[in-house]
Amino acid sequence: MQLPPFLKSRKFWALIVGALVIVVRAYVPNLPIDDSKLTELILLLVAYILGTGLEDAGANSAVRKFMAALKQ
Repeated sequence: MQLPPFLKSRKFWALIVGALVIVVRAYVPNLPIDDSKLTELILLLVAYILGTGLEDAGANSAVRKFMAALKQ
């Protein structure tokens, strides 16, 4: 059985981790993560997801065009 492509995605798993942390924080009020640390964690995950997306997009088009221009 082959896994769907999104299950292999680093962006997908970062999203899952962020969602789990938010849900756990909502239902476990004694969790030792205050609001500012939760915000920092979520922003870090957003930056990771965006960076990975840009990396994936750039690897397919912009970097190849740039390298081709350098070779000329």
